[in-house]
Amino acid sequence: MEFKHFNCIVVFNKTKDSILFCKRKKDPYRGLYNFVGGKVEAGESSEKAAYRELQEETGISPKDIDLYRLMDFTYYNQQFILEIYVGVLEKDIELQEETNPLEWLSLYHDFTDRTRFAGDQNIGHIINVALMYPIPEKTDLNDRKLTGIDGSSTTNEEQFDITDERGFPTGKTVSRSKAHDEGILHRTAHSWIVRKNGDSYQVLLQKRSADKDSFPSMYDTSSAGHIPAGDTPLETAARELKEELGIEVQQDCEFKLIGKFRIKYEKEFHGKMFRDNEVAFVYIYDEPVDETKLVLQESEVENVKWFDIDEVYEGCVHRNGTFCVPLDGLKLVMEYLKRI
Repeated sequence: MEFKHFNCIVVFNKTKDSILFCKRKKDPYRGLYNFVGGKVEAGESSEKAAYRELQEETGISPKDIDLYRLMDFTYYNQQFILEIYVGVLEKDIELQEETNPLEWLSLYHDFTDRTRFAGDQNIGHIINVALMYPIPEKTDLNDRKLTGIDGSSTTNEEQFDITDERGFPTGKTVSRSKAHDEGILHRTAHSWIVRKNGDSYQVLLQKRSADKDSFPSMYDTSSAGHIPAGDTPLETAARELKEELGIEVQQDCEFKLIGKFRIKYEKEFHGKMFRDNEVAFVYIYDEPVDETKLVLQESEVENVKWFDIDEVYEGCVHRNGTFCVPLDGLKLVMEYLKRI
């Protein structure tokens, strides 16, 4: 028997910090948020169907967006294939609703919440994969050539993408040392390992090496690192967790992006001023972790330890010298854990 084909379309706004959803009026998933999309008609190409469904349901035309085939789901029992497309709007446009109300939702939502989102938690997985997809943009800033802040070619020193206030690369890069000497805006990825402990939660924190150029010998986020030029936040989060703690992560299903925040400060370490100016992307990792079996990166991590999350919060608020976790990042984690 020939399988039927349907599609779902992940539409990012032009700044790629919100996703377009419809709120379904009919079954299946009545009252829940879902991607826009529909049926591929007989004799119709998959790509043509995606553009047609998108324009019918939202008013977004092919001139407003380029769609890319992201993945397919094959449902053998129900005998249909679900095709997933992704695209980024080139500009803000006025949406035109067909049947279901349309709404832009920020990336800070819990897309695995079955009481609000359709797809039995597939939406969270799809969004994580969509965020990793290297969607081409129609600007000369995305030719993947790395140039320094002054327009010169880069050196062998680690390079960061210079970003805007939202954490999106501007097309220029800067060396690690220059970024911290002058406080130039760049990106980092922060991963928090959490576990349930009775009625509360614990977080696994790493003790920073005494040789670190900032906050030596203090307990910090489970894993964190600067995002190299050209990398995505998710790629860096997974790589740092592997390098620092030896944890192998399936990027598209075990990480949850819960938000981002700004870090900006100046402080003297080892007799030198350190100026940090960054947008931090925050991920939760709640798979089981046996801290006694972790493989720690000796040059970065002295040890790891579980702490009650309230203890960490109090220590940060009162600056007791034990913790150096970013308070805004910790608040994002605490707010997320209250919702689950």
